[in-house]
Amino acid sequence: MKPLYKTLILFLIVVMLFTGCTGKKQGGDEETPTATNDGSTVDVTPSTEITGTQPPSQNTATPAPDGNGTATALPSLTLSPTNAPIENVNAVNLIPDASSNFNNVKSVSQTGWSTLGKSAKISISDEGYDDTNCLYFTKDMTKEASYHTPMLDLSKYITESGTYLISFKYMVLDDSYSDSVFYGVIRTGAETTFATKKTDGNIYCGLTAPESSEADEWLEYETFFTVSKSDIGKGAPWSFGFHMISETVYAIYIDDVTLTRSEMFDDEAVAVTGGQTWVANEAVFLSSIDYDDPFNDVDVDLLLTNGSVTYKIPCFWDGGKVWKGRFVCPSAGNWSYTTVCTDKSNTGLHNQKSSFKITKYSGNLDIYKHGFVTTKASTKYFVYADGTPFFYLGDTHWNFSGEPLSMVNTVVEQRVKQGYTVLQSEPLGANFSFTDGITTADITGLRLNDKRFKAVADAGLVHANAQFFFPSSMDGFILAHGGYSSKKVGVANKIDQYDLTDQAKKALEKISRYWVARYSAYPVMWTLGQEIDNDFYFDRKEHDNWSFVNNPYKYVAEYIYKYDPYKSPLTGHQEATSHTKASNSAFRDVEAHTWYGAQWSPSLKGASIAAVAQDFWNNGQGKPVVNYEGRYCYLWTKHFGARAQGWMAYLSGMFGYGYGAQDTWCYQSTYDETNNTNDGVDIITAEEKKNATWQDSLEYESSYQAGYMHMFFKNQVKTWYELVPRFDDTSFLTRESGAYAVVASNNDNSKIVAYFYNFSDTSVGQTPNSANGGAKTGTFKKLQANTKYNYMWFDPISGKTHSTGTFTSDANGCWSAGAKKTTDMVLYIYK
Repeated sequence: MKPLYKTLILFLIVVMLFTGCTGKKQGGDEETPTATNDGSTVDVTPSTEITGTQPPSQNTATPAPDGNGTATALPSLTLSPTNAPIENVNAVNLIPDASSNFNNVKSVSQTGWSTLGKSAKISISDEGYDDTNCLYFTKDMTKEASYHTPMLDLSKYITESGTYLISFKYMVLDDSYSDSVFYGVIRTGAETTFATKKTDGNIYCGLTAPESSEADEWLEYETFFTVSKSDIGKGAPWSFGFHMISETVYAIYIDDVTLTRSEMFDDEAVAVTGGQTWVANEAVFLSSIDYDDPFNDVDVDLLLTNGSVTYKIPCFWDGGKVWKGRFVCPSAGNWSYTTVCTDKSNTGLHNQKSSFKITKYSGNLDIYKHGFVTTKASTKYFVYADGTPFFYLGDTHWNFSGEPLSMVNTVVEQRVKQGYTVLQSEPLGANFSFTDGITTADITGLRLNDKRFKAVADAGLVHANAQFFFPSSMDGFILAHGGYSSKKVGVANKIDQYDLTDQAKKALEKISRYWVARYSAYPVMWTLGQEIDNDFYFDRKEHDNWSFVNNPYKYVAEYIYKYDPYKSPLTGHQEATSHTKASNSAFRDVEAHTWYGAQWSPSLKGASIAAVAQDFWNNGQGKPVVNYEGRYCYLWTKHFGARAQGWMAYLSGMFGYGYGAQDTWCYQSTYDETNNTNDGVDIITAEEKKNATWQDSLEYESSYQAGYMHMFFKNQVKTWYELVPRFDDTSFLTRESGAYAVVASNNDNSKIVAYFYNFSDTSVGQTPNSANGGAKTGTFKKLQANTKYNYMWFDPISGKTHSTGTFTSDANGCWSAGAKKTTDMVLYIYK
């Protein structure tokens, strides 16, 4: 069970209504020099079963009328873990012993701790860490009390500005362990630089979740926040407590509470002195000048060259006097860099130099062996830098920036084993905010986010990530930075649309540059923002001021492209295909746009799926298309629907599929958990949705089955990227009545792959989609007459070859495939 977020739930519902998530998620002024790039997948054959504990059968939920749903903007409460030790300058505990270790107190009244919520109760226990006294918090399990918490006023201990570390020992008692978790929070009586007023009217600072949440064990919690000089004495009390406590946690022991001043930004200058091709390097520079607003006051670039090619690498401010330049070198050999600072008098940032040797990558990860993923003109699949085709199989994480690092590490390790190649993310839950530029308060959260990005990169996955904030924040950002100009650029829904002011464009360029600077040295794809193509459902009147006519994400695309030295693939995550396809994409003519991230939930019951896929195939300008978002397993579909979407995508000319599952698609989200959902085959109950955890999602049958699909294409078909979708063309396949299939073949029809998804076996889905045609197939045509072919029946459920054989086509170049198993099956025909 996941934590109750009652306030968050209400907020999520409202936001989803305003973001088009009504049913789905199923459902620098100088030119950047460019360069020519020169230079581990699990090996499982279809006959080999990928093993893993498969979960018991569960249920899903219902998609919106348009068959799609949308991730929602979480409240500005930040949800992210503390992942790294924090260096303390003056490690003096500012909290007195009575409030810290509780050893010499007999009652709570002596401690300074109080409670929020009538269900919250605190007492002194002698079962503390090291068998000493501690604070003992309990809550009434019969009441919804996720916001009931012990609280301590920190303002009385903080008399000067700085970054402060809060730490304590804790042990949770859980009557049904799943994710025993809470979040730290500081509630204030007035807005400060660290605590802001939220949409629910409360003023607070969201802090981190524990990195570990095992029940019945003493663990350590650390978090930090930054206090400005103007905050001192403002809005007291500053009540520190817990937030969103898991509904299964009934008690928490707390001991050894400390509050210390911390120095987070004491990095030393570090020059790059060597490395390997395509692996990120990081140079650290220390400013010789203190700036009031480092993010806005100065820019730094790193000019990276090997003599024949030069990359212009934007550097980023990382707190205090620290600046960093992250980069990769695409080829082995001798490289060097020189920094260029807009403030030439800054000797720490300007004209810093280093020369070094880069050797060829020596590991086993394909993304570094072959180089970053890219796109080629008129090539409908992705390729590595060396031209090797790249198979896109993604796992979805919209609340990525709120996931504990331990979870990220576990997820990427498992997904790599299962054959995934991409992690898809949004910055929901982020412990940073770009809406007011980049401040010291954001840096700590960004450093935590860096660790997540690095974990993905270290696993060898490509990271298809959205930029800096959820789209619902875009209009507020624009209005806070100059707003819209008087220049009318068109009309949408009979509403005049206006261009951004130069000030707003400059601010948008600044944060786009910053995101590129932090993350372009990792293997990434840029997705701009959630469902911003066509225009974040402007036609539903769910946001103001911008539409497809003046879509500000077109500027984001331009700026990302401008500053990205490696020109990684870029798209705008699309709305549901009932709203947006390739033919009406707002980004069709944007130079930086190089692929389509579709949101498609194809019929599972035999209705033609060709129209949507044909739009992308025929109107996609030769760009790769990914079914970036469909129905999520145990939210809007179950295993049949989740695996079918992948086969349908790849055999319909979409050379990419984004798998998603409950509690990984949006960690600890409660979206649409109160409704049952019916995908036409399976019913996913509200109870099943609520019970699903991210650990479950890693072991779902369908999460393995998506990997089986990858290995089938890689090891059997091999040249999967040459397949051409045949849609409903009966000159290639005439289906028997009740037989549902999606089919593709290469140009000379010597390789044919057909996915027959009609079934009558109730082990596949609760409701057979073709009760009388579960075993039916059809007749294949356009084969060479009187020619011998091989065939293979592949079971997409088990990942094993079911049967093989040969046949000889008739004089008309036809062959009837005969009966298949009564489950969904894949037929591979080849010479």
